[in-house]
Amino acid sequence: MAIMCNNDIANNLKIKDIFGGMKQNAQLFEKVVCANFKDIQADHALVHDDDEIKKLIKSNTMYTVFAYDGNILVGYLIGEIINNNSCFHIGYLYVISSHRCHGIASILMHTMNDKMKNSHGINKITLTCNINNAHNFNFYTKKGFSIDKLYMKTNNYCVMSTKL
Repeated sequence: MAIMCNNDIANNLKIKDIFGGMKQNAQLFEKVVCANFKDIQADHALVHDDDEIKKLIKSNTMYTVFAYDGNILVGYLIGEIINNNSCFHIGYLYVISSHRCHGIASILMHTMNDKMKNSHGINKITLTCNINNAHNFNFYTKKGFSIDKLYMKTNNYCVMSTKL
């Protein structure tokens, strides 16, 4: 799939994706995700502890998109098909700091949206967002997400959703 971007970093990315539980390098990837998301693990209402991350990475309904700059992993999106195969929930979206603001998160989102809609018939995407992080909240809003009032909300987090 070709995705057009106006900068050298995004133009040189290699995008790879896998569906189903991760077999190779699962333990290493679990450590990477756990280290990148220590802040949300502190909020017990979100249930994002190391065990939940490991369970997601090995789940048969897990879908992951990786972005590589050369041989360096610079970003990833991890999620899972839920609600009787009608919804995809993004668990983790991460881009390393040196590669942020170059369209990589948008490329990861576009790749996931395309795969979920066209290969799996998914029509709804959900995610959990820190409502105090204006940058992230605005990014998701620009991607068509809005606060989903059907789901939980804590003092700092809300569930956002969009239709495909």
